[in-house]
Amino acid sequence: MKNIILESFKESWKSIKKHKFLIMLIFIIQIAFFFFSVLNIAVTMPPAIGAMKEVLTYVEQLKLDENALAENLLAQKPMLGDNPSLMYDNYRIITYALGMFLVIGLIIFFIFEGLNWVLTVHMHKKHNVKKFFIAILHFIILTILYFLIIGIILMNVLRSIVQTPTLDMASIILNSALILVLIYFMLISFSLIHNNNLIEIIKKTYLIGVFKAYLILPLNLFNLVLTGFAGYFLYLSAEANLFWIMVSSLFFTFCFIFNRILFVKLIHGIED
Repeated sequence: MKNIILESFKESWKSIKKHKFLIMLIFIIQIAFFFFSVLNIAVTMPPAIGAMKEVLTYVEQLKLDENALAENLLAQKPMLGDNPSLMYDNYRIITYALGMFLVIGLIIFFIFEGLNWVLTVHMHKKHNVKKFFIAILHFIILTILYFLIIGIILMNVLRSIVQTPTLDMASIILNSALILVLIYFMLISFSLIHNNNLIEIIKKTYLIGVFKAYLILPLNLFNLVLTGFAGYFLYLSAEANLFWIMVSSLFFTFCFIFNRILFVKLIHGIED
C-alpha cells in the first residue's frame, strides 16, 4: 500500500513539473469553475433558502404533541395546521429553485470540470484528438448518470422533510451515506474516462472501488484533510487584506488541483 501511494505522490509532482503549461491551463479553468459556481449559488439559492425558512418557522409554531394531533383528528382539522398550503407552495418554490441550481450547475460542471478531468487524465494517458473528445463524451454521460441518481435521492429527502412534521434522521443519515458512496465511485469513473467504452469504465470502477478501497480511502482522507486545511486558511483570510485573500484562494485552488492529479495517478497506478 505504501509503495503505490508514495509512487502516486512522486508521479504527481513529476507531472506538475513536466506539464507546466497544462497545469496553468487547468488552474485557470478551475478558478473559472469556482467563480461561476458561486455566481450560480448567489442567483438561484436565495428563493429556496427563504422558502425553507418560512416552512421551518411554520412547523415550529405547530403543536405536534400526541394530544394536539389527537384533538386535530377529532375536530377534523388539518394535521399540518391552518395553512397547509403554505408548505406545498414553498415546496414548489424550493424544488424550482433547486432545479434551476442543478441545471445551471450541471452545465458549469460539464464545461469546466469536464475539461479539467480530461486534461488531468491526459497528463498520464495521452490522447489523440478523437480520444480526447471521446473522453469528454464519457465524462458527460457518467456525470448525467451519477447526478441523476444523486438528484433523485436528494429530492426524496427534501420531499420527506417538507411533507413530514418530524424528521427521520435515520433516513437522512442513510441517504447521505449513499450519496457519499456514489461520489466515491463517480470520482473513480472520472479517472477512467480514457478507456474505450462505458461498459469497461463501469466494470473497472466497480472492481477498483470495491477491491482497492484500502488504497483509495486513505488517499481520500488525506485529500479531504488537505482541502479542509486550505479551506480553513481561506476562511481565516476572509477578514484580512486583499493580498492574503488572493494567496489563500490560490493555495486552495492548487490543493484542489493537486488532489485530483494525485487521485488520478493512484487510480491509473492500480489500473496498470
